[in-house]
Amino acid sequence: MELELVDYLLLDYVSESWTSVTAFFGSHTGLFFNKPAHEIPTRQEIADRIIALTNFGLFSLVERKKPKSRWHVKEVNFDSRALYHYTQQEYQREKRYGRRPGFPRVNIQLTPTGGKVWEEQFQPHWEKYHLSTTDENLTIVQAGSKNFLVEVLNSYQEQQARFEKPIGQLYLQELRPWAAVYWKILPLGYQTYFKTIGGATEFYTQNELRTWRYQWGNTLREGLMSPSQWLIWWQKQYMWLEREMWLTD
Repeated sequence: MELELVDYLLLDYVSESWTSVTAFFGSHTGLFFNKPAHEIPTRQEIADRIIALTNFGLFSLVERKKPKSRWHVKEVNFDSRALYHYTQQEYQREKRYGRRPGFPRVNIQLTPTGGKVWEEQFQPHWEKYHLSTTDENLTIVQAGSKNFLVEVLNSYQEQQARFEKPIGQLYLQELRPWAAVYWKILPLGYQTYFKTIGGATEFYTQNELRTWRYQWGNTLREGLMSPSQWLIWWQKQYMWLEREMWLTD
């Protein structure tokens, strides 16, 4: 199977986190994933392309449910028609009943092979990748290298976040192995945790975050889209946002 540009975009949608397959069928996939919209014209064509990539071994469709304390994962075998009908039923169910926590849903994710194909195209630098979670005032940060983790911590201070301890006194724990993303296991990573007293707990702007991997239209001259594609996409996003603001005014 020879991949097209849109196929790489679909792979990129779930490069860092699996998600409900229904997200691929939404009206505003670009805004949902914070990436270009795939612009596949019909829901059946979306289903056809997802199943083609699944049959090619790049995607897997799984049902996740959590009846107690552990997730139960089961692979789902759909053809494109069954996937189309599933998404239609999910849409009607959510419209009628809303989202129900714990209700089993079909998720889409990269396979290890899909992850390798994504890596070949986006050329990520895992040593500059990081994860951050915050629970109230406790923050946990993981990164692919010790130096980059220290750089992340310094960025907190630059944004006026106040630490309970100086950075030099924070314990840097080795993680062997380190799950950078759900499909990528690295032999070594680093982690630290700390409390902040007021101040910002976000670090790195979106543009700075993008330096760890090849991006879509990072500038007019680089990225996977040509300059003309990039401009057309941004014009469409602006027009949609402008219309939404007018409707809610």
